[in-house]
Amino acid sequence: MDALLRDLTYTARGLRKNVGFTTVATITIALGIGACTAIFSVVNAVLLRPLPYADASRLVIVWGELRARNVKDWTFSPPDFRDLQLQSTAAFDDLAATFGAGRTPISEQGGQPEQIRVAGATTNFFRLLGARVIVGRDYIDADGTPEAQAPPGQTPPPPPLPQIAILSYGLWQRRYGGDPAIVGTDVDLGGGPARIVGVLAPDFELLFPTRANMERVPDMWTALRIDYETFPITFAAIVVLFALIGVTASWLPARRASRLDPMHAIREE
Repeated sequence: MDALLRDLTYTARGLRKNVGFTTVATITIALGIGACTAIFSVVNAVLLRPLPYADASRLVIVWGELRARNVKDWTFSPPDFRDLQLQSTAAFDDLAATFGAGRTPISEQGGQPEQIRVAGATTNFFRLLGARVIVGRDYIDADGTPEAQAPPGQTPPPPPLPQIAILSYGLWQRRYGGDPAIVGTDVDLGGGPARIVGVLAPDFELLFPTRANMERVPDMWTALRIDYETFPITFAAIVVLFALIGVTASWLPARRASRLDPMHAIREE
């Protein structure tokens, strides 16, 4: 121990006598440590750390093409999504859809109105990704039941079904103080009723390629109520465009699927 202390004392005296060398050496070491840390952070994010989803190696993003316009990464209209979901069972174990978040006003009795980011998703979306709901429940199939069409001449029309909503952890904490009693209550969302049924885990985020321009953490998710049989396909591409996430069939590796973008490829950006 005494020898170690003598060596350290000698080293400190030598460095103090050569201030220029000490400064250059210290800066060089600091830059080297910083560069190594930055490189490891990138490698860890791109190559080592798995995506925070269930069966991440089998997840793919499904894109369409508009060949006449030379557009390769195009989203789907609801009727096209339904056709793909029904006709591609040999390639996919499941398909889910979402569309990007938009600003929507929210208010409830005694609460301050505000604009929040609301995204829509099919009822199987969180199950497909393996997202955890820590308070309340996930969507069920009945949450996506389309609005009933009023018979011709009926007055007044039937009351609208409430939107079924799941909160992000951030909105739950910020607006409702983490109160679990908010689950099961109704709020006014964009002028219509919405029923809160669950709260997502704090680690959930939607990871799409940057070119997709998808919100990573919307404040709220609502279950899509779309009647695929009556939704006009010519109008769909203008109003609602779905981004699709699929789980490839167990025999089909994600990288072999044609026109599919494996989700772990998003880390390349």
